[in-house]
This record gives sequence, C-alpha cells and structure tokens, in this order.
Amino acid sequence: MPILAIAVFPCAAQGESKWSLELGAGIRYDTNVQITSDGHPDMVYTVESQVGMKYQGADVNLSGTYGLGFELFETYKNLNRVSQTLTLNGDLSRMMGPVFPENSTLRFSEVIDDAPFLPNFQSAVTPNRNVTTGGVSTPRTSVFLNYFEILESSPISPRNDIQLSYQSTYTQYEDPMLVDSLTNGVTIGISHKLTRTDTLNANASYSRFDPHGGGPSFTYTLTVGDKLVFSPVLSGSANLGAGVSRSPILNQPQYNSVGSLSISWSLTEKLQLSAQAFRDFSTNSGITNTVLITDSGTVSLNRQMTKFLSANVALSAARNYSPGSVTSTGVHTDLHSQDMKFGLNYQLATWLVSNLEYHYTRQEGMGTTKDDLNRNQYLFFLRAQWS
Repeated sequence: MPILAIAVFPCAAQGESKWSLELGAGIRYDTNVQITSDGHPDMVYTVESQVGMKYQGADVNLSGTYGLGFELFETYKNLNRVSQTLTLNGDLSRMMGPVFPENSTLRFSEVIDDAPFLPNFQSAVTPNRNVTTGGVSTPRTSVFLNYFEILESSPISPRNDIQLSYQSTYTQYEDPMLVDSLTNGVTIGISHKLTRTDTLNANASYSRFDPHGGGPSFTYTLTVGDKLVFSPVLSGSANLGAGVSRSPILNQPQYNSVGSLSISWSLTEKLQLSAQAFRDFSTNSGITNTVLITDSGTVSLNRQMTKFLSANVALSAARNYSPGSVTSTGVHTDLHSQDMKFGLNYQLATWLVSNLEYHYTRQEGMGTTKDDLNRNQYLFFLRAQWS
C-alpha cells in the first residue's frame, strides 16, 4: 500500500505553524463484516492515529491532516486492512490579491482516501458530498479515492458575489465487480444579499462522468435558492431546480428535478436539531457505469446531557435509481437504504474522550439486481488528542 505524504511549501518556513496529534483505539462487534447479503459476524479491533497541521503565513493559510488506521479481524483475518487519509485545505486569497478584486477568496481542498471501503451516508457528517457513495453499501473492498476542489469567489457589487468552482473525483476499487470512475465538474454561482440575514443564490453546473469500461455520461443542472437566518437559534436553506443527464446507453436526455433543503435549530441551549434532504445525480456509487438519481435525507439530534456527557442520534435514508429504464448491462438499478446511529460521548479528561455507539444499516434492491443486506455494529472507542 502506498504511503501518502504531505507536500511542503517553500513559504512554510516564514510563517507560524501549529501541530496536533490524535490517537485512538477501539473494539467493534459487527454482524456483517463482509457487507454482503450473506455476511457473517466478527469482532474487529481498531487503532487510529492522526497528525494535524495549521500554518498561517503572510500570503497563504494552510491546514491539513494525515491519518493512519489499522483494522484487525478476530476470525476473518483476510479482511485485515490498513487505511490512510490525507486532507489539505488552503486559503490563497492574499497570494492572488493582484489578480482578483479586493475581498475575493481563493481556496482549494484535497482529499486522498486509501481505505478498506467508503462508508455509506458519510455525507451526513462531512461537507464533501462528492467523496461519498450516496448511501449505497458495497461489498467490503479496498478503495483509493482522490477528491480535489478549487473555489474562487469575487464581489461584483456591494451585495452581489460570483463564485466559480472546479471539482474532480477519482475512485478506484480493488474488487473488479465494482466500477472505477472519474468525475469532473464545473459550477458557476451568483449570490445576492437581500438583507443581513437573507441571501439569494443561483447555480449552474456541468459534470462529466467517465466510468471504467463504459462511455461518458454528462449532467447539467440549474438551481435557485435562499439561505435565511430566522433567529440566532434557527437557520435554513433551500435550493430547487432541474437537471438533465445524457448517457451513451439512452436514446434521449433524461430530465429530473434536483435540489436540497436544510435546517439547523437550537431547540434549547443543550439540544440541537438538524435536518437535510437532497436530490442529485450520483456518479461514484461503484455499482453501475451510468449516472444514478440519488434521493437522500438525514435528521440528527445532539444533546449535551451533562458537562462531560453528550448524546447524538442520526437517522438517514436514501434511494439510488437509474434515470432511464436500464443500465448498460440491461439491468435496472433501484436501491433503498436506511441507516441509524446512536452514540454517547464522555470526556474523561481534557485530552481523552470515550465513545459508545450503535449503528444499523439496511439496504434493499428493488430493481433487477438484488443487493439486500442488514448490518449491526456495536462500538466502543477511546480517543486522545494533544495540540
């Protein structure tokens, strides 16, 4: 397995750097370690480490983490895996000052994941929805994923901004039955600040999906939306629009609605509710070499029970289905997934936290293919952090 490395920038020696270290160890009982319809249970031992860096210089701000993890299986030792994750984020706004207008921003994100598998419903806890599988659970296999995004935003008037972004996602699976792919996309957006708490936006995007062993598919979307802060404890956003996909196996374009809804509500000082819903084109599920429509939703509750104890609950559901009647192999894809998480976090010391979690996943194949599975996980984990 290749070792991932963090690039060193020449200007880093001239700025201020901060480092952090995180170590963790846990034990998990998993009723379906192969993540298949006929999977078997096993006990899994996990060891993780993560090094973090923050750099602030005269022309650039950088942050990054490198994580190394080990999963050891008590019975199915052939599933033992080493995982690596590298993330880099940079703010290049000051460096590009002479090129872009004043108050412009230029940022990039880089994520490299070399892991046993990509967890489904990861989009519920990470801002990068492009590095997820849209709620689809695939058989456990090694995955290499590279995600890159660069975003530029510039003011065009005191109340109006224009945003340009480019995203690239490359996914490679060890299992030859899964579909490797490369997706490239461009998004152009305009935002208008109506008031201090209300912002309108419009976005147009283009994406090209290149699966291994199949011809390219193209998607085009146009959405309009509003982001509104109702009060100090309640905010939400809505984006609605239309999209079209063109696939080499379909005789005509496929039109679909797309959009997203989200809400964040602090019910009390110690109880927070958040809800998200998406409809989008999914291109890196690994199960097909054509574009899928993904409908997904997540509701989560977080409560601070005491000074040291907190609890969280998250419920998610998704449907992934073919925009046309068949895929390139003549098979209609229609997968329904449900996911539930319940966790308790207890702070044992300023540098040490314990986690107790239950996680349930169910997936049903409603189309020609049958990818049914059920999975229960019971996890205890200790995590220490120094900075």
